[in-house]
Amino acid sequence: MVRATIAGEDGKFCSHHGFDWDAMRAAEQIGVYDREAFQEALRTKNFALIPAKIAVDNTLMLDHFNQPLADETYRLLAKNNTFLTPTLVTQREIAFIDDLSTTPDSRMQYVSTEDLQYWKPENGLLSKYRTPEYIAMKKREYAKMLEEVHGAQLLGVRLLAGTDITIPYTYPGFSLHDELKLFVEAGLTPMQALETATTNPALLLGLSKTWGRVTPGYTANFVVLDANPLSDISNTSKIDTVVVDGELLDRAQLDQLLTGAKVAVATPTGR
Repeated sequence: MVRATIAGEDGKFCSHHGFDWDAMRAAEQIGVYDREAFQEALRTKNFALIPAKIAVDNTLMLDHFNQPLADETYRLLAKNNTFLTPTLVTQREIAFIDDLSTTPDSRMQYVSTEDLQYWKPENGLLSKYRTPEYIAMKKREYAKMLEEVHGAQLLGVRLLAGTDITIPYTYPGFSLHDELKLFVEAGLTPMQALETATTNPALLLGLSKTWGRVTPGYTANFVVLDANPLSDISNTSKIDTVVVDGELLDRAQLDQLLTGAKVAVATPTGR
């Protein structure tokens, strides 16, 4: 997926020299790789032409997906010790933003009213110009991604947990737990999902002798949970204590940090 951004010098939406910079930012961010469709959209101001073209092209790719070639690629990644970060949570948010925008979520109390408004499908740069065909394609693409992530893992590719923080309905810190659950939904075991956020990052960064495990001689970075994540991966969010670089933060301290992270003005918990 191609991602780019066009912004004014102040980082805000703007119109300049006859261009709709808001629309152009959306066009670039939604994944423009067909210059002819892009230019026609600019000419006609019909920016739905861009996701419509992407829907046609990506549906064609999905229709003719070459599994043997994909598996060959995964084996090459595994052979070369290449790590894969699929950021499933962001892909899910893009595919199902309409559902997420109408579902109350307590984590919205940590998001500003301005951002919550921007997150709405009718306002967001990634969503406002979508077509029904594009929406259907993204959902199909996401389902295929879940299959391929598991397939890559079975062929030896090491996976990493990732979330990004610029996609609507992703929450810094919180969404990591969502990512782990999506790995399990894709077919990984809870232990394999946990490794994407513990031992695998340590291996990638060359820190596997000091990070990523709870054992003597390793840096003390871990969480103490109230329930076993190996029986239910969602238990990773049932946190009692956090130890960061040897510093212990108990539940009361964690709650205090969360209170401080709430936005100053109460925000709605739904659309």
